[in-house]
Amino acid sequence: MWNRFRWESVFITIFLNLTFDIPKNCEFNSVFFAKKLCYIYYNLKFLMNLVVKNNIFLLKEYFMKKIIAVLAAMAVTSISAFALDITVGARGNYDMFIGTAASGGTRDYLDNDIKPFVSSYNEGPNLVGGGFAVYGNFGFLDLGGGTLGAQVEAGMNFNNGFTVEMDGKKDNRSTMTIDIPVLVTYTYPIMDTLSIGGGVGPYISIPLGYDEVVKEDDYKASDWADIKTRLNFGLAFDVNGAYKVGPGSIVLDLRYMLDFAPTKIDGTDKTSGAKVWDGEETFVRRGLLIGLGYQIKF
Repeated sequence: MWNRFRWESVFITIFLNLTFDIPKNCEFNSVFFAKKLCYIYYNLKFLMNLVVKNNIFLLKEYFMKKIIAVLAAMAVTSISAFALDITVGARGNYDMFIGTAASGGTRDYLDNDIKPFVSSYNEGPNLVGGGFAVYGNFGFLDLGGGTLGAQVEAGMNFNNGFTVEMDGKKDNRSTMTIDIPVLVTYTYPIMDTLSIGGGVGPYISIPLGYDEVVKEDDYKASDWADIKTRLNFGLAFDVNGAYKVGPGSIVLDLRYMLDFAPTKIDGTDKTSGAKVWDGEETFVRRGLLIGLGYQIKF
């Protein structure tokens, strides 16, 4: 019982730390609640500055991230209160963004301004990406010999995107994202040491930046382009198997993710300062993630 409450407090602490930005002025204090009071003071000061400057965009972005963190903390606390068992784990992913393709203005640009004027053209998803995630699974109902539950995760994925190869030059377009899925899961024990499971559910995705590189031309559009999409949503499908080793289990995980909306970017001409992209669609992400990790059940 002690282990269970200890891990619940760990999750709550993680989400509390996401709720407020961490100014360096507060790092001197090692007492948790004193440090949180310090965080609150400096965040309120930051908010007052935004209000005085009437910066509505930054205010909306600030509160959106905080609301997500608070809701996540509330969800974890509520689910854990009714859980029959709790499993926590971490894994690394090899990401292949199969199905990711250009969309919107980028699709039109490639079809109309690039394809007709090059001798060779090939387009495909980025097949080399990576990521990691930590998660908590809360089993709350025995059903058909297995356990129905809910799984809350937080992870990062790199090199989300696609690549265009034209006349021997590779144009790679990608983002890095924080992804927060909430899955309904079912786990079935085949034997004492082996179980299989699956899950499906929505996720929130937060793009952290946009990158576009043509190595042969030493071209990097991300020097003057930035991510426009601040928040995206999608759906994840998951299957996994766990084999007991030591106090926990080694987990092999296969997952497919699909965003509901395209990733958009802004761009400003470095010479004139004029805006050349304003919410330009680049691609809609799809991804197959192969994960390997370790989890412990309490």
